[in-house]
Amino acid sequence: MHKKSLIIGINNYQHFSVLDNCINDAEDMHTFMQKIGFESTLLIDSMRWSRKSAHFLHKLGKNG
Repeated sequence: MHKKSLIIGINNYQHFSVLDNCINDAEDMHTFMQKIGFESTLLIDSMRWSRKSAHFLHKLGKNG
């Protein structure tokens, strides 16, 4: 079985205050997950996540 992770880091929300460290934390977690053997997908802020997350979820559904 393949281990997969989806890490999402969002600093800029449309209706909330800007956060400072979510992207840094997501990048660190993504690196950690790769080191322990996960196929990890990292999505940063909202503009890029929709197409990438759809691709990740499609792969997850196909491969369990």
